[in-house]
Amino acid sequence: MNSSDIPSRITKAFGVNGLKNTIPVDSSTTTDNNGVATFNNGFPPITMQPLSAGGIPPSGKDMNGVLFSVSAQQQWLNAGGAFPYSADFATAIGGYPKGAVVPNSALTGNWINLNEGNATSPESSTGATTGWVPLDSYGSTTISGLTNSSQTLTSVQASKDRIVLTGTLTSNINIIFPAWVKGWVVSNRCTGNFTVICKTASGSGVSVEQGNSNYIYCDGTNITADFGSAAYRTVGSTNSTDIPDMNGFASSVSTSSGYYTLPSGIIVQTGYSFVNGGSAGVTITLPTPFVTAGLSIQLTYRNDHQETINAPVLMGNFNNKTSFTVFTNQSAGEYGFYWTATGR
Repeated sequence: MNSSDIPSRITKAFGVNGLKNTIPVDSSTTTDNNGVATFNNGFPPITMQPLSAGGIPPSGKDMNGVLFSVSAQQQWLNAGGAFPYSADFATAIGGYPKGAVVPNSALTGNWINLNEGNATSPESSTGATTGWVPLDSYGSTTISGLTNSSQTLTSVQASKDRIVLTGTLTSNINIIFPAWVKGWVVSNRCTGNFTVICKTASGSGVSVEQGNSNYIYCDGTNITADFGSAAYRTVGSTNSTDIPDMNGFASSVSTSSGYYTLPSGIIVQTGYSFVNGGSAGVTITLPTPFVTAGLSIQLTYRNDHQETINAPVLMGNFNNKTSFTVFTNQSAGEYGFYWTATGR
């Protein structure tokens, strides 16, 4: 068969506005003796006997009723409809077969059955395994008002791919997921200096940091994080937990000095200058002021004039957040030096 062989769709069930009987499921002596059609026997033998032998003609209403019942379901299927789980139906057929697909109670997704003869409802309020797992489910689940109690997700809640957690935590809590082979994105929007652990009822789990959205995966027993924590951090330099980008390394360079900053707030400034022996020293104005204070000064003698004397002793002291002064132990001469000043 090819896709071009599609038959006409049934837009109306047969006899929808005609005279028809409601066809019973089971037959009885009364239905058989009166020629009533049932799903169990169809048309009974008496409708197939000659009138001269006491036969009863099949009822046109029964015929319409049978065709209506069959074509009404076919019309529903043509329209893309499906049949939710029914406990009565499951009992009547001895349970759903493996591979059966039924829509969820909200009609926003589908369950697929993993077990033969499964008469258990797919949806559990405790998230217990039922033999059914989510095939797909539209939307997200928000669990709000979290404080100090662990939360067990229902089957319907856990069928969503995205779980959002909100509330003000006053203790560490667990979010209990069904033991399915499935992944979720969990967004922890809670406040309070406490931990959220995502786990199954009897297996291990992982924590989801506040302010982050983590992808977690269950192998049917335990929950793990498929990616390291770095995958869920913000790129930038605003918070201490951010992954720094180049904005976290601000810098400026001139011909004689420059600086660069580190994401931690440390500022490293460098340059070169000269100091005269016998003087009160030379004051170096920093390329950028330190925010808090200078921490250290490193000085390295550079022999610009090829002096034959031994390298001079160089000393430096911070004056404030914007400058420092360099002195030498020599009584005369001009001495070049490189400098590095570190601060916050």
